[in-house]
Amino acid sequence: MSIQLSSRKRRQSHSESLALEEPSAKRHASFRLFRTFQLGTSQPETMVPKKTITDLPPEIIEMVFEMVFPPYSLRARPRGYECGPTNYAWRKTLAGKMAIMSVCRAWSLSGRPFLYRDITILSRRGLDALWWTFHHNHDLSRLVRSLSFVFSAVPATIFSEDRSCRDMADILTLCPLVKRLDFLPDAGGYSLTEPLPIIPSTITSLTLGSHIGFAQMRFALMPQSCDRLQELCITLEDHPSKDFIESPMSFARLHTLQLTCSGSCEDCVPNILTAAWDMPQLKRVILRRPEYLLWDGDPFPEYTCFLKRHGLRLEYLEFPDCGPPEGQDFGSLLILCPVLQHLVLPASARIGEEYKFPTVRWLDVWCTREDDAVDPTPWPNVDAIRRLDPQLLKVILDLPRACDPRSRWEQQLVWPGLALLKVERDGISHLLQPDEAEKGRMSIDWNEDADDGEAVDVETLPDPWDEYNSSRSGESSDTECVVLEEEPTEPEPVLRPGLRRLLQVTMPKPVFARLERVLLDLVVPSVR
Repeated sequence: MSIQLSSRKRRQSHSESLALEEPSAKRHASFRLFRTFQLGTSQPETMVPKKTITDLPPEIIEMVFEMVFPPYSLRARPRGYECGPTNYAWRKTLAGKMAIMSVCRAWSLSGRPFLYRDITILSRRGLDALWWTFHHNHDLSRLVRSLSFVFSAVPATIFSEDRSCRDMADILTLCPLVKRLDFLPDAGGYSLTEPLPIIPSTITSLTLGSHIGFAQMRFALMPQSCDRLQELCITLEDHPSKDFIESPMSFARLHTLQLTCSGSCEDCVPNILTAAWDMPQLKRVILRRPEYLLWDGDPFPEYTCFLKRHGLRLEYLEFPDCGPPEGQDFGSLLILCPVLQHLVLPASARIGEEYKFPTVRWLDVWCTREDDAVDPTPWPNVDAIRRLDPQLLKVILDLPRACDPRSRWEQQLVWPGLALLKVERDGISHLLQPDEAEKGRMSIDWNEDADDGEAVDVETLPDPWDEYNSSRSGESSDTECVVLEEEPTEPEPVLRPGLRRLLQVTMPKPVFARLERVLLDLVVPSVR
């Protein structure tokens, strides 16, 4: 008993020395009441998740995609209407659409209209696959706005039957909102014999290739089709027949006409200019011909006949880059266009001193570095003069129209698989192809009084054949950006600065890094 009392006293004295007090029952009750009141009245703290690019409205994501992908005129126009839109920019754009759709579900839903908006068929197998897809998914066919049929058609024989034209007609019936249609068949040296499908009532832009016979062309340009067309592009390989030229056609809404000469026929375009066509709304005329074709005769009589009939309302007129023999005075033609605003001339064009054209505001000239300087005297009110590199025709067929002189852009326009260099010199813009630069370096010295050269930064484009050869040899192709510095630097970002900052702030770091790698691979393809 004495031992227990002594131990209790020691514990009590120890607790007093530490100033510890055992809580009473009253204090326990008040503590429990306080905790109950505190938990019942306080609001729980919630963590606000960080906003990412997937949380943006679909409209914002679609606007971002519109900025990333190049315009249709830059990526999908073919190098030549006989070979189709198989250029490097077109292939890289298609790969970019498929890569962006694989980032996440939100991007897949927003990118699907971009993938099916412009469709190009390059083979008979692709035509069968498209037919099967649209027959089993009608929602996808409603997304189509442009269709281009570019493939080799095999003629029907007693042993086989070609159903290409019938399948194309079936596909057109499944696309109720299509507006642009291109028939560019590569028939291997002969014209197609199958009748073309009836043009839908929604088509406003129509392109007919060189292997389409005049009988088929006349069938495609029936009155019910002509009344709705706003843009017509025709490629001729042979002399138009007399019946085709003399057939009266009325294009009530047509505002753009493009005529291209292809093949061994030198004067097929001037001949068709004499056709009896009624085009009261015509404002834009583009004339094209390959540079390897020599002029056989003088095309000015046909040009004069056409401009006397349709030149009063023309605002845009483009002549071929390989003009007629030197000595021809274009002033006698341009005087027939009193409201002309945008003019594209060859380097050999000559304007008489007695002619002045105050309405011309933008002048483009197809010329190289060796050609003479552009004389601004006939154009007193011109706002911009541009020298266009003829080599750009191999990359961008509609360069003057695609690069609007009224638009403002930086020194270099770069898209996946496509680059365009702009150099200002003596008040004249020079549009060049950066591929001409040796190892990414270019010296611009347009006049003799200039310094040793004005160095500009360019980006070299990868050649598809280099990519193919490097993949076979196992070596990587030299396709990186090269800047004019002593030491090599990292490649410039593919995205525009403003768009890159937006994506970098709104997207998680792993997703942004993945997207940037995918877009960088489009410009700098990696060989696996």
